[in-house]
Amino acid sequence: MCQPEHDITYSDLNPRFLFSCIQDRTEETQYHSHDFIELVIILKGKGNFCINGNIYNVEEGNLILLNPGIYHKSSPIVGEHGQILHATECYLGFSDVDYVNCVQNQLPLFKDYQIITKLPELFKKQLFSLCDLIHAESSNKEPGQYFMLKSYLIQILCLIERYRRQECVEECLKKD
Repeated sequence: MCQPEHDITYSDLNPRFLFSCIQDRTEETQYHSHDFIELVIILKGKGNFCINGNIYNVEEGNLILLNPGIYHKSSPIVGEHGQILHATECYLGFSDVDYVNCVQNQLPLFKDYQIITKLPELFKKQLFSLCDLIHAESSNKEPGQYFMLKSYLIQILCLIERYRRQECVEECLKKD
């Protein structure tokens, strides 16, 4: 039976939630990096991401993992008739994770060391639902807001790990 390289520990599930935002990408961002982890979930549409000098086309259902120090920028794309196509992007910033067999304060990459993955429909639906909850929670100023946001982030990290394990099992089944 295949075993994934990484595991969830107490430290993994005690991240420091920094921020969240959902926005329509209508213009290019500046090329930049962070000293924290940023997850980007493409909720709708299409666009481009330049990551460490490489251009990636992104679309609804893509999950982008930006560990500290990864340079990136997002931009809309021009359609075949000259119209601007854009993506709706959900950004989550956080730090203080510690996966087993992984550099501290970094998330393990996806299969084949990729930083972008296309989520299967089940994971996409669950992730999008959590993004909606984060957006709603960010809009109110209720007591315990930080801990609610952190709890949604923890659920997202658990979903990502379940997705990784599913990828691992599927890869092993192909080899057998």
